[in-house]
Amino acid sequence: MRMKTIIILFASLICSHEIFAQIQDADTVRNPIKQGDPAPQVLPKADYRRSLIVIKKQELPVGVKKSLQSDEFKGWEKATFYRNDASTIYLIEIQDPTKTRRYRFTKDGKLIDE
Repeated sequence: MRMKTIIILFASLICSHEIFAQIQDADTVRNPIKQGDPAPQVLPKADYRRSLIVIKKQELPVGVKKSLQSDEFKGWEKATFYRNDASTIYLIEIQDPTKTRRYRFTKDGKLIDE
């Protein structure tokens, strides 16, 4: 009888060890980030209008007005014009019936590719 008790106790110990090992493995599956991984970063949404000032068409530099004469910028006369408060970048928003087109220019009228 004493031998049966020892065998049952030993079998219970092995089973509990296996269960405990599986619980530890399950925890790493739920948390895939391992020690040493860089912290995930969430970048803030860019609000390009924050540093822009609405200006009148007459306030645009001559270089920008000259560049806007191209057929590519048709309808620019009715656009909304912005000047970047921190630099000399100009933003032109042209409202079409189906979409809004935005163009950025330097004060010399050079188109800035986005």
